[in-house]
Amino acid sequence: MTNVILDSSMKLVEIRLHVQLAKKEMCFKCKKPWEREHEGLTCDQFAQWKHDNDPQLQQQGLAAHLEANGIECPACHSRYDLARGGCMHFKCTQCPNEFCSGCGQTFKQQCKKFASCAKRGLHAHHPRDCLFYLRDFLVQELQDFLEKNNVQFDKEPPKAQLEAAAQNNGDQKEKQSLLKCRVMLQKETADGLKDEPCGTEAAAGCAGLCMVHYKEYLVGKLNNAHLDPISLYNMNQLQAMLSREDKVVPEKEEEEEENEYTKRLVKVR
Repeated sequence: MTNVILDSSMKLVEIRLHVQLAKKEMCFKCKKPWEREHEGLTCDQFAQWKHDNDPQLQQQGLAAHLEANGIECPACHSRYDLARGGCMHFKCTQCPNEFCSGCGQTFKQQCKKFASCAKRGLHAHHPRDCLFYLRDFLVQELQDFLEKNNVQFDKEPPKAQLEAAAQNNGDQKEKQSLLKCRVMLQKETADGLKDEPCGTEAAAGCAGLCMVHYKEYLVGKLNNAHLDPISLYNMNQLQAMLSREDKVVPEKEEEEEENEYTKRLVKVR
């Protein structure tokens, strides 16, 4: 049994699917267990409601946010409640597609986009706002960039997470786990791919996440605000960017200041 919700333009918004064999309901689109609060809401609206109202998600903080906004295969649209940090080369388990979990670009062994691709082996063409490149910047650089563009972001762990760790009466190991990054990752094991918590110690000032996943969160903020991060790139990074695209890199003039040369590189299209 399905329940189809249409908006005023008769566009399909959500589908509720009743799984007869499992005797449970789930959303056909976001694959989340069906809750009555999802009724009449899009998947994004429901995810926001969960973020604002679910005590367990509030305790998990940004880890839950990253999972809720996980990875979607651009080929078959299968969704995974996983973070993008770590290895960006993602293998879909539902189809043969291998893609960048940050930007969705396909990894190819034989690519003909640029002449230089023949020498690069397996690779993808990531845009400059992809986490693949932006993860190399310092947390402070990403924070400063967001602040400069008036984008709000979290720095401290959620209150619920800190309170849970303080009030936990279990053993020390269980208490300590509450202060570790709880983002789910796809990990290679002897038995194949498995989804497991990151488990890395939460970094100071990283909102209860490890530094890798906090950078993912910040880059997500940057992407959602549709910001161009080109001002973050230095002279060497801009030269490498142009070379990857087989563009002619202008030479720095003898008396030219580095910041002026960098501005020239930014203008190369």
